[in-house]
Amino acid sequence: MEKENTNSGSVYVTVDGHLNPVHVSMKGTGEEGFLEFMLGDVEKALKETDPAKFSEWAAVLLDQALLAEEGSLKDPSGFLKRLNALLLS
Repeated sequence: MEKENTNSGSVYVTVDGHLNPVHVSMKGTGEEGFLEFMLGDVEKALKETDPAKFSEWAAVLLDQALLAEEGSLKDPSGFLKRLNALLLS
């Protein structure tokens, strides 16, 4: 029997008047939910053969861990730009 996912959580992005992200935070996922949240990105990073893209995935994963630990990032705009570029590539 499959385990039902009972974790819930959200990623919140605050933007300025030009829709540039100025703050990113993640709330309410718990440890298990966070691991599920990151699993897909870890799998993508491990499959990456381009060293430059692997480096970007490593930076994104570090930012995700910092986001989970501290609740915010020093450079939320850079995080979102890297993540979007990787997800669209």
